[in-house]
Amino acid sequence: MNPLDAIKGGTKLVFSLFMYGEDREKMQAERLYICQTSGVNGRKCDYLQELPGGGLGKIPRCGNCGCFLLAKTKFEGEKCPLGRW
Repeated sequence: MNPLDAIKGGTKLVFSLFMYGEDREKMQAERLYICQTSGVNGRKCDYLQELPGGGLGKIPRCGNCGCFLLAKTKFEGEKCPLGRW
């Protein structure tokens, strides 16, 4: 990775941390909805994995990039590796 790209990525992450409350929750809900319905015939994305979370219910994870979606979908600078959000 080019060092300049790493700096740009870090800058996006820092700025995304300043998004608060309802805006962040709305963005996260919209992105998770896309993951859950962007597959064939409105089914979940083929890469969406739902891992057992014990008493926490199911934990969504992207099987393409390996990220845990409850975290990744909260940050404005993050992107779906398939370009869906």
